[in-house]
Formats: sequence, C-alpha cells, structure tokens
Amino acid sequence: AAAAMAHLNAAATTAKAGGDHRTLDQLRTDTLLDLLDPTTDGRPAPLAGTVELTVPLTTLMDLAEDPGDLHGYGPVIADLARQMAERSRRARWTFSIIDPVTGGLNQHGTTRRRPTTEDAAHVHARDRTSRAKVCRTPARHADLDHTRDWAHGGPSTVDNLGVLCRHHHRMKHEGGWTLRQIQPGVFVWSRPLHHHYAVPPPNIHNGPSG
Repeated sequence: AAAAMAHLNAAATTAKAGGDHRTLDQLRTDTLLDLLDPTTDGRPAPLAGTVELTVPLTTLMDLAEDPGDLHGYGPVIADLARQMAERSRRARWTFSIIDPVTGGLNQHGTTRRRPTTEDAAHVHARDRTSRAKVCRTPARHADLDHTRDWAHGGPSTVDNLGVLCRHHHRMKHEGGWTLRQIQPGVFVWSRPLHHHYAVPPPNIHNGPSG
C-alpha cells in the first residue's frame, strides 16, 4: 500500500511539474481511477516511488525486536520491517551510524551497487594489479569486483572491492575458488581441498606483488 501511494505521488508530481493545472489530490485520484478503469490497459506510468523505511540494524540482524518506521504510515513491527527490507535487498538504501552513548550521528551514506568515483580510484591505486597470485594484469585492464558478491549482501566499499582480471574473476565465480578480503587490500583465496594462499597489498615502492 505504501509503495502504491508512493507511485501515485510520483505520477501526480510529474504531471504537476509538466503543467497540469489540477491539484495534487486531484491528480492522485485521477491516476488511481485510470489504473482501475477496465477500459484502459491499466499499465502504470514508468515511474518509481520511494518508500522510506527506517529500521535499526540490530532489528535487521534479528538481534532485537525494536520496530521500524514507515514514513507516512507510522511504526511497523520488527518482523514486518525485516520482510520489507529483505524484499528490497537490491534497492538503494541510506544508512546512518548513531553513537549509542551520545545519540549523535557518526556516519551517513548511501548503499549502491557501483562504487563512488573516489572509492574506485582508491581501490585501483591500492591494488595496482589483479589480486591473484603472480597475476600482473594492470588494474586499468581488470574488473572492479565485489569480494563478497553484491547479490549476497556485499557492500560497494573499499574493504569489499578488489581488482581482478577477467580470468580470475571467472575463476572466483566458476572455478571452485572462494575469495575473502580479511582486511582492506589483503586477499585470501581458498579451494574446497583446503588449499589457501594470501595475496598481500603491493609494495608501492618496490612494484606490484601477488
């Protein structure tokens, strides 16, 4: 229901900005009636409304039962908030890190599949070459890969990104290897038969390592 209302708001606002002289309430109502009219095709306009859900991280991690807050609706129980968040895993989220003692804001940002230009440049400068043993493919000719896949909840942050050539990128996904980044720039490759090897950051003064 909140998503449907967000869609109606987006459609009304767009029509208003385009010069429609009806009020926003009239535009919302007419949009809803158009969608319900059996003589029309019923297809909504290609607009995406935004649903604002605020929920503590401890609730999302199933460590607490504090309710979330759905903007424009009010409190929602913890279980419903977790269900909404799970269905929106691929959506863009904003996050705020609050000091538990003072209540002050420590950090605020936005989750995104693609890293920021600054973070991408940082990882390229840090890794310099594909982060597989003895691989010398330069970063500019390699992929910027999520160590923990985005689809599995991996963030687009410098401690979860690394440079991989196309061959080693495929090896990670299809070759039976797993890759962990135990600290920013330090990668550990593992095979099912318990073979492991670590790839430290390159020594900028002495040239790439791997």
